[in-house]
Amino acid sequence: MKINLAILLLVVISLTGCLSDLRNEFIKSDEYNPLIQSSEGKKYLAKVAEASGEHVWKYVEKYEVDFNDSFNGLIGSLAKPYKDKEVDMLLEYSPKAFGGKMTLKNPKQLDEVWIYEDGKTLKIKSDSTSNYKTNKKIKFWVPTYQYFIEFPFKIREATNVSYAGKAKHAGKEYDLVLASWNDLKPQKEIDQYLLWINPENNRIEILEYTIREQYGFIKGVAFYEDYFEKNGVWFPAKIKVRSNREKGNFMHVMSINDVRFIEQQTPDIPDFLNMDIKQIIVEKYYGMTDETLSKRLKITEERAIRRLMNGLKGFPSAGNIEVRFAQTTPRYKLVLRGIKKKYELEIVGDKIRTPQSDNGSFHNGTGANNHLKKEAAFKASIDALFGK
Repeated sequence: MKINLAILLLVVISLTGCLSDLRNEFIKSDEYNPLIQSSEGKKYLAKVAEASGEHVWKYVEKYEVDFNDSFNGLIGSLAKPYKDKEVDMLLEYSPKAFGGKMTLKNPKQLDEVWIYEDGKTLKIKSDSTSNYKTNKKIKFWVPTYQYFIEFPFKIREATNVSYAGKAKHAGKEYDLVLASWNDLKPQKEIDQYLLWINPENNRIEILEYTIREQYGFIKGVAFYEDYFEKNGVWFPAKIKVRSNREKGNFMHVMSINDVRFIEQQTPDIPDFLNMDIKQIIVEKYYGMTDETLSKRLKITEERAIRRLMNGLKGFPSAGNIEVRFAQTTPRYKLVLRGIKKKYELEIVGDKIRTPQSDNGSFHNGTGANNHLKKEAAFKASIDALFGK
């Protein structure tokens, strides 16, 4: 009876409510310039994707996630699609598709499979009986989890984006970006998303969003917490969701426990670097003693590796990466060692020498040749690596 009364209350509110609107005072002000702020908003979305590991993610064909979702409070109990309040599950998705496969691990639905693919739903129970009838729960929840996980990359598909100024939460200042499709104004069947971006690392920490498919008047707030890195891509360990209709409590808390890339494309890279890389060795000659070198290596190794891999965007995971500093005259040397061959790149000032080609002669790194452009990118990454 309590649940029935709660549902009736929601129905009454929905009949009297209007569409929720995530546009803030900045966007509604007279000073707001849509052309300028749209350009700025797209730049911020690009930064978010880059900081989240887009250079690796774009090659992922299929991945799986060890996932948990727990529902709390009145709204949570109404929203949960499962027989248990807390559910462990295995999620399987392809970033290039909308939908995927979910295998439930909760006691009351052990090994039940939910599939949403090509607009169709399928439920396979533990006794292997199947149901191809349209299932609204599957249609909503399977792609919803995918969208939360892939959000830093998916949101770049939005057709209307705007920088929305700055705001503070818990004493911390964020850059805001509003994104939607067709129009930034509230639309009956299209959601709005307001991203709160941490300017220190360009990651989303708060996400406000509407839920038009469920209730037009409801909006949610998701807190992305405890980011961790997996194979060059960053994921939040926790996504805590709160509804504007139930203050204080989290409606549900999603946990990403592990992520595995099942299938990945081979990047389209120049032939001279198309190798199975086992080591990346960077050498800069400083004239240090072995003792000083050893101390510096311990302090800077992790940061140096991350910066270097940022500079080598689009390349497969290199496995064990080794960063070395050596002693001699001011000169950069990049050595990539593969199973079948080795590629060396030597830089002096603005000149680049590739001993394997062109008889070891030096070239201008800004030349039109694509290979030289890639080499120039290497130089830039090495410069950034050592803070030149």
